[in-house]
Amino acid sequence: MTDKLLSETTTTRGGVRPLDHPDRHGDTQTQAADYTKPVTTSEALSQRVHTLLEQWNVSTREVLIDPLLRSDEQVCQALQELGIADQAVFQGAGPVSPEEVYQKWLVSETDTLVALTSVTGYIQETGTLILTDPLQQALSLVARYHLYVIYPEQIWQNLEQWTEHLAGLLAGQQRMSLEQVVFATGPSQTADIEKTLVRGAQGPAEVIPIFVGWRCPETFRELFAPFLRY
Repeated sequence: MTDKLLSETTTTRGGVRPLDHPDRHGDTQTQAADYTKPVTTSEALSQRVHTLLEQWNVSTREVLIDPLLRSDEQVCQALQELGIADQAVFQGAGPVSPEEVYQKWLVSETDTLVALTSVTGYIQETGTLILTDPLQQALSLVARYHLYVIYPEQIWQNLEQWTEHLAGLLAGQQRMSLEQVVFATGPSQTADIEKTLVRGAQGPAEVIPIFVGWRCPETFRELFAPFLRY
């Protein structure tokens, strides 16, 4: 079932098909076809991120790393190969609050920030991210480019499948700590009365999935167990 879902991502909308948009990096479009196949090694993950950074003309110093991803050894190895193994949202600062992220980067003058984050789940039919962690939600807003890692057990075929699963857990009195759920589909877009479309005004201008071919680490299972398919 997982292989089928991954193979069908070429037909999804939103986050899987980044929109072309003119910006200071040129009138180029990130080719979505490059990102429908899962990476299966840390080397492949490193190469994919490196290719995107080169295309966007972004330095590795402008990449914000979701601390949750550091529980994945393959991701950590890829970060080491990229030369950003010790880089995080705040270098060496320990736990980071969403408020700190907003204060530092929401009003940042740079338009080249890249966020590499985890997600809670992914809706294959629409390319929708499910974000339940406040830090996930904060990072997805402050960066111009949002890269997110998706594990096989996080992929849901459609929203109905996910909500039915969640309803079943609640009916069984599953205990969950959940403040809010954010559903994010594709890049930020807004338009004025003259119908001028602007991308990236209230969120990322490009949203790129990185499907991985290995299971999520135990830390993810502890945090997001109710939201995983298996």
